Amino acid sequence: DVLTSGAKPLFFLDYIAVDSLVIEQAEALVEGMAESCRDSGCVLIGGETAQLSGVYLKGQFDIAGFLVGVVEKDLLLEPAKVKNDDVLIGIPASGLHTNGYSLVRKVFNIDNEPNILNKTYEELDATLGDVLSRSHRSYYPMLEPILSEIVAMAHITGGGLIENLMRVIPQGLNVNIDYDSWVPENIFRLIQTQGNVSDQEMWSVFNMGVGMVLISDQKNVSSILKKIQDSWIIGNVTK
Repeated sequence: DVLTSGAKPLFFLDYIAVDSLVIEQAEALVEGMAESCRDSGCVLIGGETAQLSGVYLKGQFDIAGFLVGVVEKDLLLEPAKVKNDDVLIGIPASGLHTNGYSLVRKVFNIDNEPNILNKTYEELDATLGDVLSRSHRSYYPMLEPILSEIVAMAHITGGGLIENLMRVIPQGLNVNIDYDSWVPENIFRLIQTQGNVSDQEMWSVFNMGVGMVLISDQKNVSSILKKIQDSWIIGNVTK
């Protein structure tokens, strides 16, 4: 949310809740968050760890946090700056990111057969567990230098491509998506075939290989595509 507003991240606070504190587990969680903060140029300034015996299952934990950022008002990325014929530029995801895991658990019956996470499917380049647990790609380092060339941005999370993209499209405008411009990663095809999941549900639950969509004036498109080398044009804004 901070990045899609065009803001610079300042600091992050975390919250970890457990049944019983395991020092090694807590250290690993904090180290991971600190590393992510460093990647985004912000600071992990503190947080809270709560031991709630009987509330959480033994060995499990709940983790949350919030990030504060800052941006000058006239530099905000927002729907009001989007206009007809602006170009939609996609940036690949690094897997499922943070959405769709409830459906994945059901499709592969993971709760009852956790060992399936060690299985290697022909469609995948690693075990199912490794593919599903790939870290969410950090977009801030690559996008911060080109924020002035973007008018709006959509992070493709729960709700899928269209729902998230339409949040930054002003009333009276629409989008035209070229779905033939990319091929979703194999993990999505595997989920769909294993669970007999409809196209509609797949596209409304998962990012389908597109992690971020930038909206830019046509004059900046060539520059953006050169600077973000794995980006591509996925469509345009229409009336």
